[in-house]
Amino acid sequence: MKKYEILLVDDDPVILKGVKKNLNKQGWYVATAENGEEALDMLDGNGFDLVITDLAMDEIDGIEVLRRAKQLNPDSMVIIFTGYADMKSAVDSLRLGADDYMIKPCEPEEIFFRVENCLNKLELKKKIKEQTAELKKMNDELMDEIDERITIEGELWESEQKYRLLVESSLQGIMIVKNFQFQFVNPSVAEMMGYTTDELLALSHDEVLGLMHPAEQPLIMKRINNFIQTDQESLYLKHRAVRKDGESRWIEAYVIKIGYHGDSEILASAIDITEKIEAQEALKDSEEKFMGLFQTVPLSIIRIDKVGRIENVSPLFLEKYTAGKTAVNDCIGCDISTVLAFREDRCSAVIKKLLNGEAIYETGVKGCGLPNGANAYFAVKGEPLTACGKYAGAVILIED
Repeated sequence: MKKYEILLVDDDPVILKGVKKNLNKQGWYVATAENGEEALDMLDGNGFDLVITDLAMDEIDGIEVLRRAKQLNPDSMVIIFTGYADMKSAVDSLRLGADDYMIKPCEPEEIFFRVENCLNKLELKKKIKEQTAELKKMNDELMDEIDERITIEGELWESEQKYRLLVESSLQGIMIVKNFQFQFVNPSVAEMMGYTTDELLALSHDEVLGLMHPAEQPLIMKRINNFIQTDQESLYLKHRAVRKDGESRWIEAYVIKIGYHGDSEILASAIDITEKIEAQEALKDSEEKFMGLFQTVPLSIIRIDKVGRIENVSPLFLEKYTAGKTAVNDCIGCDISTVLAFREDRCSAVIKKLLNGEAIYETGVKGCGLPNGANAYFAVKGEPLTACGKYAGAVILIED
């Protein structure tokens, strides 16, 4: 396994210790900081591949840690760790450059998934940079050869063919563009856009612009024109492209300036990242829908983790069994048996089944969960939850 350096920042020592232990078990090296100030000091002295930071901290919060991490190393990945109440701030952090966020509390499997996803993205970016640098090196070597043989047109043609052979077999889309018209495209670009290479080379200036999604075209053109007119050495773009069949695809591209046929043009290497973005959006959408349903459904529901700690409760549960005197945050993290004070051994057996990943439906379970302390009989229905194919907790419906 490739070694990565991860910085974990949280002012809660229990979370800090627990998350670090779980990440270490996966073979990742993890340094920790107990507050934002300590994190900034550690960032100044070390280039971490990934920073996982709590959002809400005293004095220096997670947003400042995010800004400093990206300032010192734009390629470093940052995951924001936050509570459900700070969802808006978490979303805002994505606009400021965060690569992902996690809602506390979360299971180790979710942490592993998101950490591994960020590290895979980091590795992909590194590979693209390396390949782009190699292409630039190849191009520089080619231009040196052309300068030496500037009067020999035949040898210039031969050198160009060698260059084409190197890039035509690349799995990345590689293209040379001048004034928003294609001068060269390899087969991977044609496959990505649903055209043949000849069709792309024949496109007019306006038709090439039409390959950009209309909503993003003005910004992309502005960034490319600014790149061409300044001393900026390279440009990173992520935008939607429109295929020949009208389908929109997300493209990630790295752009550099080159000389081609004696003119100043740009060389771009691109990959299709649509599946990755759709997977991320689907995960986010499913989480939001689940939370919205959980908060609005007119039932008494508890969600527990795999060891029986409460992760969330529905508003009706709080109203019915605590007379509205207990807040959601007061329940989160508590053992289910402390919230519903069941009075018989049978309840322990019911909960044990749930923690073993079994679905349950039990009636006549005796407890004293009513606000006035009176005994009541409950019907308890539970369904196990899984994550990455493993038991991750359960959703429990309670009726008295």
